[in-house]
Amino acid sequence: MPKDPRGVNAPPAAAQEPVNAKIVGKKLAAKGAAKKGAGNKKPKEILFRGLDKPPTSSDFYLWCDYIEVRCLASPDRRFSRGDLLECTTELGEMEILTEGVEHEDELEEYEGDEADGVVADNEGHEADEEALRALPVDDRREAHAADLFSHFSVRSQVFGTAYPFVISDDGQEISLADDRTSAQNLYLELLLSSSLRLISLGRRGELTEHFEEISAKIFRGLMPPGWEVHRFGAKGSTRYKGHLHFKLKALAKDWRAEFNLSKKQFKKRNSGDGGLDLVAWHPMGNDGRIGIPAAAAQCGCTAEKWSLKQLEATPANMGYMQMQHPWAAYYFMPLDLVAVADEGFDWQRRPDISCTIIIDRLRIVRLSDEFKVMDDYKNPSLALKEAPGSYRA
Repeated sequence: MPKDPRGVNAPPAAAQEPVNAKIVGKKLAAKGAAKKGAGNKKPKEILFRGLDKPPTSSDFYLWCDYIEVRCLASPDRRFSRGDLLECTTELGEMEILTEGVEHEDELEEYEGDEADGVVADNEGHEADEEALRALPVDDRREAHAADLFSHFSVRSQVFGTAYPFVISDDGQEISLADDRTSAQNLYLELLLSSSLRLISLGRRGELTEHFEEISAKIFRGLMPPGWEVHRFGAKGSTRYKGHLHFKLKALAKDWRAEFNLSKKQFKKRNSGDGGLDLVAWHPMGNDGRIGIPAAAAQCGCTAEKWSLKQLEATPANMGYMQMQHPWAAYYFMPLDLVAVADEGFDWQRRPDISCTIIIDRLRIVRLSDEFKVMDDYKNPSLALKEAPGSYRA
């Protein structure tokens, strides 16, 4: 029997082949498994879902955003009144009210003299609605569609060169502008963030995180020189980490506030933000004494429940945090709540705006220009790069 270099009797070549075959087989199997694993990697979800489902609310801003998203996602980057009438059958039955007017279900909550006052204030609107209801269904649908498309001229006027859609001469169609500017990209980023119900569940996080980043830049610009400004949210914070109790306790120390909750009063694995996304304060010369100015903000992309969410960062909602002087509360939203008023502009759903400073789409766009951060949006996000023309019925 031949010997190997170590002087040990080596087995015949025929006896070595099965061993070598096993080794080669294992290597091939490993490569095959690796390829199979790579092939099974879950692909990235498409951006849009449910684009064929119009809003179930009568709010103007929701319907206008829906139309703009349909235009953005359309293969030809256009959307007309005819397209709107074709893609929905609900429009004829829905009560699309004018901006800033309470819904009927909201009016029912008033009683007595207060209810009479509300109805009296809206007599003209009620008369218009009654006249509209007297029309045939098709005529009502046409009137509602015309009403919605007329609002795009308002948006175009208010946003100016930042508005990324072109309105046809007859006002019956909008189209996506070519060679968009940084301001137009920002508008579209905010439009996507305000339309989460039309976004695939697995893609919403990238939009909400991006919106918080946008909001943080504006919040920092709003704070006077010398202020400390930090993100408090669960994902973007670098100063506040760990369990929510520890984060709030650290914030109370920064704010020189009284904090009267113990960790056992929280859920064991609560690492959330407690309704705070952005916080700020002035250290007042670092003298260590109580009584410093502070501010907090919540960033929300919810399209309909913002009237409740706007309260999360307010002193009234955080009774466990006591300062000598209440902090200023901000609410950032990507929605466009501009409404036409007799003189200038007002808020849509103004009665729902509470004791917070609302920073909506218009303010974000204008303040981004004022604070010199508009160039940050020269390159669109991955979602915005994918969005144009991506809808397939």
